[in-house]
Amino acid sequence: MKIFLGIVIILFAGLHLFAAITHAKKSTDKRNDRLMILGSVIAMISSVLCVMNITFDWLLALIGLGIIVFAAIQNGKQKGNFHIKHHIVRIGISIVLLVGLLVL
Repeated sequence: MKIFLGIVIILFAGLHLFAAITHAKKSTDKRNDRLMILGSVIAMISSVLCVMNITFDWLLALIGLGIIVFAAIQNGKQKGNFHIKHHIVRIGISIVLLVGLLVL
């Protein structure tokens, strides 16, 4: 189950990493993109720690996923097209992944 959860975290963080890199190529203000890249990398590291049974994996996941959510919300506010439902789904997925890490 930990391997499955680790793969899901890598996919979730990887999608955000891809989105941030793609957006950074087009954008002039790259602060939020850099934050999202940082959060994605931290979340991916937490998934590796999860598979290796290292106990503080949830803390890194909390930090990484929190950075991803924060960067996405800031990006939406700055661009002027803030879609609340999209961010609620992102927050919900992040919470489910964190709970999964805490339960396992």
